[in-house]
Amino acid sequence: MSKENKYQLIKTKSKLLKYDPSKKKVLMRRGLKDIELQKKILVVAAQDNIGELLSYILTKEGYFVSIVESWGVFEEVFSELKRQQYNIVLLTNNSLQPHHILYLVSEIKNQFPSLCVFVLSGYKEKDFIVNLKQQEIDEFLSMPFKSDNLVSKIKRIFSNKSSRLKEK
Repeated sequence: MSKENKYQLIKTKSKLLKYDPSKKKVLMRRGLKDIELQKKILVVAAQDNIGELLSYILTKEGYFVSIVESWGVFEEVFSELKRQQYNIVLLTNNSLQPHHILYLVSEIKNQFPSLCVFVLSGYKEKDFIVNLKQQEIDEFLSMPFKSDNLVSKIKRIFSNKSSRLKEK
C-alpha cells in the first residue's frame, strides 16, 4: 500500500473513526466502549506494507489493531504500550535483526509480564528460535506465512489467555 492510502484514527468523545484522507471518507465508526472490550493487538513492523497487511487480516477477523513502525528505535513501542492496554504485541522482523527482536521481547516481558508476545519472523535459525522460546514467547510463525495460520495462532493465544484467567 502506498503512503497516500494511509488512514487516520480519529478519537471523539464517544466514537473512534477510521478516516481515509485520500478518499475523504470515514471507513469505520465504533463506539469507544466497543473498542475497550475488543481484543487489542499492537503490531510492531519496520515496513508499512507488512504492518498494513497484518492490520487488514486481523481487523477483518474483528480485532482492534494498532501499528507502530520501528526501525530499531523502540521508544515508540514502549510509549504505545504504556498509553493503551493491549492483549498481544505482534513483532515482525522484516527489517530488524534477530538480536533486535530478542532484545525487544526481553524488554516487553520485563516491563509488561502479562502481555502476550507473538513473533512473526523470516529468521528460521535454530538458535534464534530457541532463544525466543527461552524468553517464553506465546507464539512464533515463520515468514512467509498463510493468513489462516496467523489467525489460528492469534485465536489460540486468546483461548489460552482466557483459560489462564479462569484458573486464577
